[in-house]
Amino acid sequence: MTNTLAQTWPKRIVFTGFLLAIGLHLQSQGEVLVSDAFDYPDGPLSTQSSGSWEHTSGSENQITVQSEAIILNETDSEDAMISLMNDPFSADSNQPLFAAFDLTVISPPSGKGNYFGHFRGTSSATFRGRIFLLPDAEGNSQRYRIGVSNGATAAEDGEAFPDLFTIGSTQRIVVKYATGTAMTQLWINPQSVESSSVEATDSTPPRDIVGFALRQSLSSGNGIGNIQIDNLIVASTFEETVGSRPIKPVEPVEPVEPVEPVEPV
Repeated sequence: MTNTLAQTWPKRIVFTGFLLAIGLHLQSQGEVLVSDAFDYPDGPLSTQSSGSWEHTSGSENQITVQSEAIILNETDSEDAMISLMNDPFSADSNQPLFAAFDLTVISPPSGKGNYFGHFRGTSSATFRGRIFLLPDAEGNSQRYRIGVSNGATAAEDGEAFPDLFTIGSTQRIVVKYATGTAMTQLWINPQSVESSSVEATDSTPPRDIVGFALRQSLSSGNGIGNIQIDNLIVASTFEETVGSRPIKPVEPVEPVEPVEPVEPV
């Protein structure tokens, strides 16, 4: 029997309503899309994570796990991505995505700095919410800055957080990317969504998002330095990224043999 518009229309309403309900659930309830404490044995990230992190470009096996954290070097070239649960996140959905991680800078960025992390779609033309490591504007090699862009590749086209941070210290980075507007917001060590933040202002079209990526680069003298990343959370709400962190397993403690009592002399 041939379906008429009247027969198929209710089904379309139900299906559209189902998709809308999923989107509203993600935004209101919050959902963790990636949680990685990097508690793997030392070695190449793509291998030690059993393929959860996928090599996407550059020389393979250069992003490494060391002491249950990720090491990125500007002298290496590998990029790697981890897929988000329930991907893709459509540019039409206006679903906010949040990424948070612990950042420790071991050595400062070269030149004007470069980006080391971002959301991405299925190609290099879909890098969005780029996260930059920037040098101290006054040339102090013991300090650095952090910035973001919506899609711009040059550090100077992004927006820098006003505070300076000391080499060797650890900061909790939180980045929001709005899939519908391609707008990016950055917090550093926030206590709540009302904490100080900056928003990127460069213009770029929104794209569907499927994953979060790490990047190593030294281009035209502008590099990311040498950094350590740990405790990555990607989620659909700010609260999920700040209120929870990946839990590293605790090594079991060997039982202590009971000591025989000593007879009094």
